Amino acid sequence: MMSRILAATAVSMYAIAVAPLQASVVFSFQEVSGDVVVTSSGVLDLAGLTYYSDGGRLGAVINPSTGEIGTGPVGGGIANADVYYGLTSSPEFFGPGGARIADFGSGSGIFLRSTGLAVGDGDALYVPLGYSTGEEIFGTAVYEGTSFDGLGLVRGRYEYSWASDSVILDILGPPPPGCIPSNYTPPKCEPWRPDGLSAVPLPAAVPMLLAGIGGLGFMARRKRKSQQKAS
Repeated sequence: MMSRILAATAVSMYAIAVAPLQASVVFSFQEVSGDVVVTSSGVLDLAGLTYYSDGGRLGAVINPSTGEIGTGPVGGGIANADVYYGLTSSPEFFGPGGARIADFGSGSGIFLRSTGLAVGDGDALYVPLGYSTGEEIFGTAVYEGTSFDGLGLVRGRYEYSWASDSVILDILGPPPPGCIPSNYTPPKCEPWRPDGLSAVPLPAAVPMLLAGIGGLGFMARRKRKSQQKAS
């Protein structure tokens, strides 16, 4: 249990350090030792949203096919939540996967429901009961023995937004080959692509071309030195 908490915290710190975003809260998805670890962290500005009720429930769940995602407690620890409406945009889905409750979750949590659902059961933001603008939000969800593909996730960056703020789902996977984590922010490294290559791969002939240019330069310097000795 403690190892999962440490893994989730480490992933969250990594995401904040290497993938700065404009959104106030970021969901970071990572594959860690055969599990999928999701963390949500940041602060929110609720201006522009409409308060609906305090009858919501917060928990660590996911349903990619309907654009639903949550972090926080599981089982008997699921907490009450304030519900807000008024999202101006959201992904209808972020993969073909179905609903699944996390095997482990912690923190205050947050839950998002997509505008893609039926009218009357549409977009919504669930925050901890009594939450006020600017307060810190942190939550985790761990899905054991699975992967992005196993959960039916489509890698990418998805945004839930409203007049004053937004929440990002960062389902990007590992850095591209040759890119160390501390440099995994454009333009130092190109964003991750599903084929595992950088968005603008370096042509195979380029290293040879550079080596050839370096060799020509070396030969030119030797020729100049020979001419100087002869004169």
